[in-house]
Amino acid sequence: MFIGTGASDLTPSALNQLTLMKDACAAGSVVEGHVYAGLGHSAMVNASLRDSIPFVKKAFAGEVITLVCEPHLQ
Repeated sequence: MFIGTGASDLTPSALNQLTLMKDACAAGSVVEGHVYAGLGHSAMVNASLRDSIPFVKKAFAGEVITLVCEPHLQ
């Protein structure tokens, strides 16, 4: 699954999203997580396209998704 969050997101908080990423990975889910510096909930949607579009293309093509369970600020 692709999870993208803005570092300034409050809906839900970036901390909760990071916890979700770690917990989902620990439960065995394939997660590609991203955190976008300085962005809130709505602004990160467009910023995430550089990552989410390639993710969807890989998923539809049956390619391996690289696990990113504890992402760094981008």
